[in-house]
Parts: sequence; C-alpha cells; structure tokens
Amino acid sequence: MTVKGLEKQTTFALAKELVRVQRRLDSLIRGPAWWSPYRLGRRRWIETEKNRSAEYTAALVERYRGLFVQIYNGLSVRGGSPNRSFTGFFETWWDHVEAPIMGVQSSDHVSRLFWEAAEFAANVTFGSDSTSIELLRPKFMLRPLIDEIPDAAGRDVLRSLAYEPRVSSALNSLSAIEQYRVVMAACGALYGLLAARRDKVAHLTDGTVNASLLRDETKAVAQLRQWLFGPW
Repeated sequence: MTVKGLEKQTTFALAKELVRVQRRLDSLIRGPAWWSPYRLGRRRWIETEKNRSAEYTAALVERYRGLFVQIYNGLSVRGGSPNRSFTGFFETWWDHVEAPIMGVQSSDHVSRLFWEAAEFAANVTFGSDSTSIELLRPKFMLRPLIDEIPDAAGRDVLRSLAYEPRVSSALNSLSAIEQYRVVMAACGALYGLLAARRDKVAHLTDGTVNASLLRDETKAVAQLRQWLFGPW
C-alpha cells in the first residue's frame, strides 16, 4: 500500500494491520526446521514483511509525534531536565511498544499500551518530574478516536489544532472567535462519535472516558474541549 493509502487509514486500522504483520514476521523468523529447503523464498518473505512493518510503523508513530512534542516541551517548561533529545525520547517510547504490540488481544487495546509506554519514556527521560503528563491522558486516549469522526472538517480541525506541532495556515488565518467556533463545532462532532459508541467508549479509552459523561451534550463538549485544548 502507498504512503498516501496508509495516511487515509484510521489509527485503529493501522494498529490492527501492524499487529498482523508483526505476528506473521515473527512466525517467519521462527519458522520450523522443515522450512530450510525454502530458505531463499523465506528470506524474501521476511524482507517483504519487514518492509511492510516499517511502513505501518512510520505511519502510526507519525500520528503521535505532535503529541509527544507537547509532552517533551511541556515537561521541559515545568522545570524537567531531559537526559536525551526529543528524538531519543520519541524512540524510547516506540522501543517500549514494538515488541509488546504483538501480544495485544485487539487493536482496541493499543491506546493503553501506547500510554503505558509514554509514561515509561517520560520517566526514563525526566525522572520524577514526569508525573504531570497524567493530565494529558484523556487527550492521548482520544487520539485514535479523532480519526473515526465521520465529519472530515471536524476531524481535520482537531488533528491540526490539538495534535499537530504546526497549525495549518488556513486555521491560523481565523480570528480567535472564529477559531473558538470551529473548535466547538469539531468537539461537537467528536461528541457525536463518542455518543454513538457509548457502549465501547470506556473500553476504547481504557476507562478514561465513561458513558456517564455523554449524558449531557453541553457538559461533555465543554469537557472534551478542556481535555484537548486546556493548559496542562
């Protein structure tokens, strides 16, 4: 699949495919002895799966880069003293994800795995100064659900304004009032998605978002806005 094709897939779909590829790659590498006569073909299959794994990994981690920039810079501003560069911090996170991801029961569980690895990377990089990232847990858990919003405009607004390190020039051109209206409409679209999946929302967010929050749309939208755009 092309890079553009992967960009169009949701985070949950990318995670599901990466798990499948990683398991198949592991099976090929650990293949039984009777595969020996086919070792040339096996090497080709392994190389193919390695390339596919790298493509899915690159597409998936890119979804979280902006959020990790926020974590790294936020902890630094709060007085944390990182013992590695942002690149090292980001790689530490993925190193703590790459092997365990094969063991997830479902791609629905990846948010929990990603978050636990983020806590690990923050602790390794910033030590005891890393505890404040707990405030970003809801925002982190909502990231894959943003991709599931049916409304493309709302989806793109939340990706750009809440998660990307650089905001698009089109959104930057809006006044503060206009940006507020756009954000509230996008949070309303996210609320609509969560409400439609209220039976699974706690499961998908590892208990961070509960169905009880969705009973009152006005309060829920305000809470979503706080989680996604509030200071931490």
